[in-house]
Amino acid sequence: MSTLPFMISPQALQAALQGTDNILVVDLGNPERFANEHIAGSVWLDYADITRSDAPAAGLVAFEDVLSAVFSKLGLTPDTHIVACDDAGNGKAARLCYTLDCIGHNNWSLLDGGIPAWVADGFALTDQATPAIESNYNATYVEGVMWNSDQILSQIHNDDFVTLDARSADEFTGLDVKTANGGHIPNAAHYEWTRAMDIANQKRLRSVDELRDELEAADITPNKQIVAYCQTHHRSAYSYVMLKYLGYSKVAGYPGAWSDWGNNNNLPVEV
Repeated sequence: MSTLPFMISPQALQAALQGTDNILVVDLGNPERFANEHIAGSVWLDYADITRSDAPAAGLVAFEDVLSAVFSKLGLTPDTHIVACDDAGNGKAARLCYTLDCIGHNNWSLLDGGIPAWVADGFALTDQATPAIESNYNATYVEGVMWNSDQILSQIHNDDFVTLDARSADEFTGLDVKTANGGHIPNAAHYEWTRAMDIANQKRLRSVDELRDELEAADITPNKQIVAYCQTHHRSAYSYVMLKYLGYSKVAGYPGAWSDWGNNNNLPVEV
């Protein structure tokens, strides 16, 4: 089991890469940028390969056989520690981390600030490709990480349960409607995903103490079962990783998210 944290700084990653060959950096950023400049030894992954749609719901977790093929092609083994990154705020990279948790592969980290932070800290990029050594990885879902609408509906009035809505304020209040119904899941706590980031510092994670205080004020506390969601569990995947890094132990995600809930007229909505 790796000892690397769920959120890793560029400096810590650079040091780790010098000490072990069991780390695989997976870049979910722009493929054209990756072809010209990426972290040495890293491999590229298409975000679409780890998600699926079942209209109107989008952002669902890819099926087990698909994930098995995708991760085998990357060369993933049970002992591989994945460090995920991208170049656009780490939403896609965080979704890879969440997906790994969905199959019980808990050896992962998110590169804090992604590729922009790596560059800002003076570390080099390369255009040299690193061929993946394919493996035979068997992806099998585990329980407790992927919640669905029925599970959430059964818990929304439970004081020990809260959904974290990572969307914008206008989406939360129903002013910005992207589905049949606008608003939010009843009793959801609103914590827009980029609030956790220092936007002026390559979108790195802000002070841990400040984040804990803000989450506490929003009634998002470690004693509760927390289920993060947004529109398709892309933005909220970052919230999921943030909570894991802060030590929250009862954290899950809602794939499909508001694209699923907001298009189901049989589910309750608050505005």
